[in-house]
Amino acid sequence: MKLKFKTQTYQTTAVQTVVDCFKCQPPANVAAMKYTIPQLEFVPQAVGPMSRLLP
Repeated sequence: MKLKFKTQTYQTTAVQTVVDCFKCQPPANVAAMKYTIPQLEFVPQAVGPMSRLLP
């Protein structure tokens, strides 16, 4: 089975628009690619009628 795709003008325009958004961005460096969001400790908040059930 052979797939055939047509180049759609609206798709090409959409892709180019997204690419243009990042045109002026500096190239990524190793430090930027290794950055991770620090893990935060979850502390449940006692709110509403169920709050009396939490310690």
